[in-house]
Amino acid sequence: VVTVEEHFISGGLGTIISELITTNFIEKTKLLGIGLPNKFLKSGTYEQLLKRYNLTAEGIANNIYSELKKL
Repeated sequence: VVTVEEHFISGGLGTIISELITTNFIEKTKLLGIGLPNKFLKSGTYEQLLKRYNLTAEGIANNIYSELKKL
């Protein structure tokens, strides 16, 4: 399961899905949460932030591809 969020990873959709996976004992499920790291971030325009934190279409695709290669 892959979630992509334009905000911090914690407390978002990925967190909700993670909770559903664990409370329903769904086994053999991997979760990749893509979003902003949970730390103080540098400021910038919307486009600059997307690029900086790999939240562009290309960055997201590369991140997913990298994780799939590990399987």
